[in-house]
Amino acid sequence: MEEYKNISPANYAKNDAKFFIDYVQGAFGVSEANIKYFFDAKLEAKFEIKKWLKKNVGLNTEVYVFFSGHGMALNEGKD
Repeated sequence: MEEYKNISPANYAKNDAKFFIDYVQGAFGVSEANIKYFFDAKLEAKFEIKKWLKKNVGLNTEVYVFFSGHGMALNEGKD
């Protein structure tokens, strides 16, 4: 169970993410070396994600993003 300070837990978020990782490895043949994941990520993870993307994503790279947990888009999806 993924715990948060001020909101309810995201009971299945980590398991959902693990299933997605297994899926992209099996269905699309994505190697584990090409998968970046953050379990129980904090706000600071956005900097790690940005750094990893700049280092590993090129012009013709396919990127799959999976988010599982609490989240709400604000400002027409910009935040």
